[in-house]
Amino acid sequence: MWLSVFGLRRNEISLFDAYQSYNSRYDIEHFFRFSKQNLLLEAYQTPDVEHEELWWQFCMLTPIMDKKYMVY
Repeated sequence: MWLSVFGLRRNEISLFDAYQSYNSRYDIEHFFRFSKQNLLLEAYQTPDVEHEELWWQFCMLTPIMDKKYMVY
């Protein structure tokens, strides 16, 4: 894996910190990709704000439950 840090203050960031930030970002990107493909995160529409908030909560909990209860 190649990992680069850019910017004027790049010398202030350790390799370990850069890797941790990248790893966190990867998890976030994976969540949004999974949610858009499988949970209709982009396509869900409702006039009721409460329903939309509940749907977002459901979408955020699904990957956690998927890892915990998934049988491989």
